[in-house]
Amino acid sequence: MIRAYQFSLQSEKRSIAPSCKTRSLTVNKINIVKSKLSIPKKKRANIRAALYQLEQHFQEKDMKFVVKNFESVQGRVLYYSKYHPKSADKMMKRLKKIHIEISPLLKHYKRNRLKSDIRKYRNKNYIRNKPAITQKV
Repeated sequence: MIRAYQFSLQSEKRSIAPSCKTRSLTVNKINIVKSKLSIPKKKRANIRAALYQLEQHFQEKDMKFVVKNFESVQGRVLYYSKYHPKSADKMMKRLKKIHIEISPLLKHYKRNRLKSDIRKYRNKNYIRNKPAITQKV
């Protein structure tokens, strides 16, 4: 099918593990068990650990860490929800509790991050497009 549409797969991103009766098939770091997709256990554990760590920092009132890492953890949970929707719903409820408390701080952080990114971009372009300095002879 891929060759019929003249597409190609990147060899470094493609990996297919051997299949046995007791093992699941792993394609591109996603498990296939009985025609259902799932994330490997280690990756699921890392996502749960990241959420737990975020909650611990939130309880300790370390808002700098929470605001900085909230979107990253939220993205991981959304990725998790594609393959494990029931358990991801519970995680999203836990994230929502944090989001309610930090939403004003999160908006402020995003605005400042955007401003600093724009400043960095302008500085880079200014340096690139700066005219050559001429000396008086």
